[in-house]
Amino acid sequence: MKIKIPENISDITLDQYMKYTKLIERTDLSEFELNKRLVSIFCNISIHKMDYVDAKDFVSLVEDISKAINQDAEFTNKFTLNDTEYGFIPNFDKLTSKEFFDLSFWCNEDMNDNLNRIMAILFRPVNGVDAFGNYTIESYDGTEDRAVAFMQIPMNVVNGALVFFSSLAKELRLSIQKFTNQVQAKEAQHQTTFQSGDGMQL
Repeated sequence: MKIKIPENISDITLDQYMKYTKLIERTDLSEFELNKRLVSIFCNISIHKMDYVDAKDFVSLVEDISKAINQDAEFTNKFTLNDTEYGFIPNFDKLTSKEFFDLSFWCNEDMNDNLNRIMAILFRPVNGVDAFGNYTIESYDGTEDRAVAFMQIPMNVVNGALVFFSSLAKELRLSIQKFTNQVQAKEAQHQTTFQSGDGMQL
């Protein structure tokens, strides 16, 4: 049996990582059953075939996968997927309202379940490069066209982007909470005014 083992984090896709995060949340599996599924996910082999893997090889596979998952990743501002070059948003000071609100929404939801959509906002096709290496990317038009394809992004790109993006994500969450509090305060004030009859004309 030939098994392709991820040698480093760049060999792991976002799709595999998202399946992995769901797997480790399970509490109904023994350590052996969990590791069987772990190897199945990252080596792309049927879980039923895991029973025929040599015991020593099995232990080695689990160790190699664990090392790859936990490997640090440096930020990269460009990568190529399916023959298309994608670039990280070059200037966050010029975020459009659509980009800001969509990032706010997907970061406010369960972030791990929406990493492909977050990446589809942060990275978009490069449409120009100047003599100094500065690039421009396509205008933002939503994530639907790229969300599925971006499940195949290598995790070194994802992790590097998330580290770079983390400070902005915190600011987004604070902005969301502030906005939510303002809306709730206005709604409470409206309800109080309505109940008291203030401002009502007969």
